[in-house]
Amino acid sequence: MVENTLFRFPIPVRFRDLDAYGHVNNATFFTLLEEARIQLLRERFGDTMHGTGPIFLIRSASCEFLKPIPFVDRVVVELWVERMRRTAVDMAYRILDADVDDPLVYATARTTLVCYDTEQERLAALPDWFRRTVTSGS
Repeated sequence: MVENTLFRFPIPVRFRDLDAYGHVNNATFFTLLEEARIQLLRERFGDTMHGTGPIFLIRSASCEFLKPIPFVDRVVVELWVERMRRTAVDMAYRILDADVDDPLVYATARTTLVCYDTEQERLAALPDWFRRTVTSGS
């Protein structure tokens, strides 16, 4: 069982993110998730992620679109680890309105990332530094 540490990242909404109806295009929701995940990896793991060693790949991604995102300045993406296994981590997300006290939830989502050893060309165990950092929030 993973202690759920919540990470929150504001993400700007750009005009190019909009569809013909003036809402954020549904494909862009996955870009918002990716941007938050990248911010988490950069802020929490920094240089540990670069150089030699395993990489993280998306095995699966799903999104439940609850409300359209209008053209707002930014949204907040919350993410947390739901489950860690030997070679994979399941992450959950919520995309929220950023500028209100009682935010709308625009979407909920999940991704499964696998740890992959590029030299051995096979799945690898999640590194201890990843497990420690994700569960401690530091």
